[in-house]
Amino acid sequence: MYSTSMELVNYFNENFPIKQIRGGMYNEVDKYSRIPTLIFRFTEDVDPKIYDELKKCVESFEGNLQWTVFQGFYGKKVKNYMMSPKKIFEMKKQLFEQNKILSEKEYFSEEEYKYLCEKGIEDIPALTDHIKTRFQFES
Repeated sequence: MYSTSMELVNYFNENFPIKQIRGGMYNEVDKYSRIPTLIFRFTEDVDPKIYDELKKCVESFEGNLQWTVFQGFYGKKVKNYMMSPKKIFEMKKQLFEQNKILSEKEYFSEEEYKYLCEKGIEDIPALTDHIKTRFQFES
């Protein structure tokens, strides 16, 4: 069975100067273990404005879910970026502001959590194509 978990990861690795990237947007064995998310960081010599350009591109995607790109809220020296359904950004922002820690499964109802997992996975191929055709990387 074809898996989309690595589709965007592979595209990023092949086309952008990646400093760090977490393998797999979701767990292929258990699609409900986490909501699909790409965690990454470009090399230090990349103009930080490129993240804003990528965010504009991702937010213009029209899929099952609204997607966004944001810098993680935690990290001592360097913070990674996340590409995820917008609901994940909203969750992480709210929990950070409230100084709370909850997992995605604890934060969302079971029904919403499963919906975000399923629809997020369905969106990955079209989101990848959208980025390929609309995002021009210029460092």
